[in-house]
Amino acid sequence: MLRRAAHTLEIEANAATDNPLVLTGAGLIVSGGNFHAEPVGFAADMIALALAEIGAIAQRRVALMVDPVLSFNLPAFPDPRAPA
Repeated sequence: MLRRAAHTLEIEANAATDNPLVLTGAGLIVSGGNFHAEPVGFAADMIALALAEIGAIAQRRVALMVDPVLSFNLPAFPDPRAPA
């Protein structure tokens, strides 16, 4: 999921989606900055979902490690400096 988001962001960062104004009388091309950010928003949403899932997995692993009932009677806080 993160690789797909990175791929999308790379494409969008290198894309040219502007509708410039071509001012022939002045010999100018003026960028209007009318960029469409929907693909970038979708990529950001995918990143947020992936990070939320990683956080959920980490939380469950920590909960299993510090709960003596679920960790086969290991100490609640496996730190040798912690009070017994």
